[in-house]
Amino acid sequence: RRLLAYNRLKEMGFEVVKPKGAFYIMPKINQFGLTGAEFSKKIMEDQAVAVVSGKIFGSYSEYMLRMSYATN
Repeated sequence: RRLLAYNRLKEMGFEVVKPKGAFYIMPKINQFGLTGAEFSKKIMEDQAVAVVSGKIFGSYSEYMLRMSYATN
């Protein structure tokens, strides 16, 4: 799942680092001109997909999302 999430995000043009552990991946979204909070709200409204802003990890991650690739 980690490799699938990583590869698919890269194919879609996201800048992302391959996770080394856990069940989360954090793509950068600055190319969309939205903060993580704005992007997560928009994708929930438009696509019914839940993601979380990366800002809780510090100001450096304001333009990142935290996505889980766990199954449950």
